[in-house]
This record gives sequence, structure tokens and C-alpha cells, in this order.
Amino acid sequence: MTDTVADRPFPLTSFAMNAPEFFFTELDESLRPKGSRDPLGFELVWSQVGRRLVGNLTTVTRHLDNFILTLLGFALAAQVDAAEERAPDSASPAFYARFERFEQLAAWSRYWSGREGVIGTRMMSARDQERGRDGKDGSVVVGQGAAARILGDQRRSGLWGLYSSALVGTGLMRASRLLTDDGKRLVAPFLEAYRGDAMRAFAATLEAPGKTIHIPPGTLPSIAPLLDCPGRRQLGDALLGDGAAELQKALCAFAGQGGLPESGGVQKLVLRLAQPDAGVPQPLQAYAAKVMQLERVLVAVAAAFGFLMGQHSQPMTTVVKVFENKGWAADGAFDDLDVPDFQPPFSGAWLRRAKALRAMAGYLRERQLENFVEALLELHAGVMKERGGPAWVGRSERGCLQVIMGAGAPLPAAGTLRAHWDNDYFLGAFVALWRQTYAAAREAA
Repeated sequence: MTDTVADRPFPLTSFAMNAPEFFFTELDESLRPKGSRDPLGFELVWSQVGRRLVGNLTTVTRHLDNFILTLLGFALAAQVDAAEERAPDSASPAFYARFERFEQLAAWSRYWSGREGVIGTRMMSARDQERGRDGKDGSVVVGQGAAARILGDQRRSGLWGLYSSALVGTGLMRASRLLTDDGKRLVAPFLEAYRGDAMRAFAATLEAPGKTIHIPPGTLPSIAPLLDCPGRRQLGDALLGDGAAELQKALCAFAGQGGLPESGGVQKLVLRLAQPDAGVPQPLQAYAAKVMQLERVLVAVAAAFGFLMGQHSQPMTTVVKVFENKGWAADGAFDDLDVPDFQPPFSGAWLRRAKALRAMAGYLRERQLENFVEALLELHAGVMKERGGPAWVGRSERGCLQVIMGAGAPLPAAGTLRAHWDNDYFLGAFVALWRQTYAAAREAA
């Protein structure tokens, strides 16, 4: 797991520490950095489509251990956060400080025992290597302050920032980080395990006085008895089945019938869901077929743009010739390429971007490659203008391509594009959590 997140999986989440409520809005393109890695604005397109499949998870909420620790961390933090110390929809400094220390202790315990899924391993590894050098006592700092943080911005890039939105979307927590009744029910077995003998030394360390403490990480007990307690399955079930997406329960039922591929990524799952004879409920099957159709357009356009970014100073005739040589104008290459109609429709911004993509798909079907390239450059320029930055690639006054940033990629042959899959649709996290939730049951069988 990396220490930072380049993309936020929800189009835009209003979820600050003291936010009065939790809600999703349209993606605000102006909030993307000028160096964004999404120069065509495709995140807005695939994320709104994916939200009807998986309503609560994000592209980074892929580990059940982290959900357990987030839920338990908020339950433990609430014990020091008296009602009179907090506004109804905010978290007190004491609440966050306790959660922060708990997250660090849990991370060190997991890191030291080799448990997967730890957020912050890069910084922790560096501190682990340094702690015994130059006369140091072999301990690490835990608690408040820069010396204790396991991430550059632990609040935004750790459990507090990354996993909270999914818990709210599942109905287990409020925007204030207080658990709902369902959250309290699901956290109960983890609290019981936390209070058991196996976690007593861990709990004592959490309660140690002072804003910071120094501990040798190897003295922390294994956190496995907590993470592997019976509540694990119940929490996983809730995260997988209670996301409130239109099709998520059907997806969960299909997975429960053995429908998930044993291996492979999102493409393999969508291919299986889209098969008419695979036992998939018709609404889910039809939607998956539309996702496949949309993805083909996104893949083709993204591949073309990656190629254009390496064509600085090249005239359009030369660029079009490369497309032709790669089969992009061959008979049947794109005869069925189109952006499907999703009903009910998505946001206005989604519809505008889909209209541009539909036009580009039409140019490819009609083998009008120069018009396709022009439309692609126009889409990119519009996306970057919304963000307040210049287009990475465009046309110069002489009509040649002009590239100001980014690296180009070889243009794939048209016939190979069906094997490509670029976007997640939040299914990657769903599959990862499913496999973690039911791994023990499969191994026992």
C-alpha cells in the first residue's frame, strides 16, 4: 500500500473533520491539480457508472483489516470524547489524538508481524531502520507530532481519511465519526477481543499518559487475535452487501453463488457478469454489458491520447498515417464502438463528457481519423480549461501537434484494444474484500 493517494475514488466527497453532513457532489474539475494524471476527465465518467454497482467502497478501500481498525478506532476514541466536549457533528482534538495513536500502534504491530495491508509502511520502514543507529534506544515515537506520524498527512492519507467515507456509505458511521447503532453492533465483537488477555499489553500502551510515547515496536503484541475474531465475517458482509448501490445486492448475491472469478481483475469479472447465460440477474447483466461497451471507448480514446503526447511537432498527416498503419481505419475495427445510454441519466457534466466521447466513437466507426484526433484534442483542452491549466497537447499555429508536458506511448494496434481494461468502476475493492472476507471459509473447506 502506498503512502499517498493520487486519486479520490468518489467523484467529490465533502467529508472534512468538522463537516456538518456527508454528501457526494459532482466532480469539481477545478480542484484537480494542473499536473493531474486524468487529463481526459475519465474519472468522472467511470466513477458515476461504477457507483450504481458499488455504492460505498472506493478504489483504495481494499483491505478488511483496515476497516476493522477504523471502526474499532472510532469506538475507542469516543470513550474519551465526552458529549460536552464536542459539537453534535464534529470530533474533538482528544478524539482525533486517541484515534491517531491507536492507528499508529496497530500499524506497528501489523508491520512487525508481517501482516499485509498496512498504510504507511514506507515511512515506518525508514524509521525501523533508523531506530537502532547512532546510539538510539531502539524505540519509535507514537502519538502526536511529526516524529510519530506514519504518513506525511496521516489524517487525510490514513484510516481517518480513506476508510471513513466507505463506513458512512455503509451506514455504520456518521460524518462526525460516531458509530450508528449498526456500527456499534458490528464493532462489539472487536471490542470484546480488544479487552481480552491477548490485547492487554496493547491496550495499556494506548492508555499510557503523555502526548507521545517511545516504544520498541517488537514489544507490541500481535494484533491477529483482534483482526481474526468472529466479527470479521459480519463486518465484511455489511461492507459488501449494504452499499446502497442500485445493483450491489445483485452483485453480492452473484458472488455468493460462486460467480466471482478465482483470479483476475475487473475485466474478467465484468466479462462474466455480461454473459447472458451465466445466471446473472438481467438488470445486472445488462448493466455489465453497457460497462463493457463504455470501457471500449475509454480505452481507445486513452490509448490515442497517450500516443499523441509523444508526437510533438508532427504534422497531422503524419499522425493520421500512424493510426492507419496500426489498423485504426481497417474494416470492422470499430463498427460496434459507441457510448451506451445509461438510464436514468447521470449528472450534467457526465452527459457533456459522454456526448464528446460518443462523437469520437462515431468518427472511429466512420474512419474519420483526423476528425477523431481533433475531437480528442478538444475534449482534453476543455477538461484542462475547467481545471485552470493549459492543455498538455494541442495544435500549433502551423498545424503541427504541440506537446508541453507528459510522455508519449506507442499506439496499440486496433485489434489489440479489446484485451485492454483501464478503469476500476469500484469493483476492484469489492472483489478484494470478498476474497478477504471468505478466504478462511474456502481454506477450511
